[in-house]
Amino acid sequence: MKKPISDLRDHIKLLVHCSLLNNMNPLQRNAFVKLCHRREFRKDEFVFHKGDPASGLYFIEKGEVHLFLPDNEGSSVTLKPYQSFAEFSLTSEMRRLYSVQCTEDSILYGFYKSDFEVLKKRHPDIAICLYESIVALGTQLLELYSERLKEQTSLVDSMQCYFDLYQLQNEITQS
Repeated sequence: MKKPISDLRDHIKLLVHCSLLNNMNPLQRNAFVKLCHRREFRKDEFVFHKGDPASGLYFIEKGEVHLFLPDNEGSSVTLKPYQSFAEFSLTSEMRRLYSVQCTEDSILYGFYKSDFEVLKKRHPDIAICLYESIVALGTQLLELYSERLKEQTSLVDSMQCYFDLYQLQNEITQS
């Protein structure tokens, strides 16, 4: 069954406008998205809940999703088409830190850890591009967290967080 033209336009917009894919060329983006899993969600349906295993990341093709902490009504954000979320789940064994619920009928593309393993074998160049994008996002978040931490504590306290991380790396390396 052929996709309607409007669906193809949304798919192309996702490929072009998603910032996580910006460092890929058009052929790489297309190959990457072929490994993603397209799923339709209904309004109010949950994508995942806080505490679930972190199994993959998502891209929004159509609709909106609400990311929130169930136990804190003030912490939330709504994401719209061509945005991604849960990017760090590909490289971490952490559980989900927040819940995600669709605020309207939505189409999402999931890309899971098993897909990342396939990508690394079939298209290592694309895997490197994706990994670089995730690292860049992590760097931006670390800078934001550092600034907020400095605003709420002293420079010494905020730097101690960095030093604690290095100490943890030392302990992991030595074990």
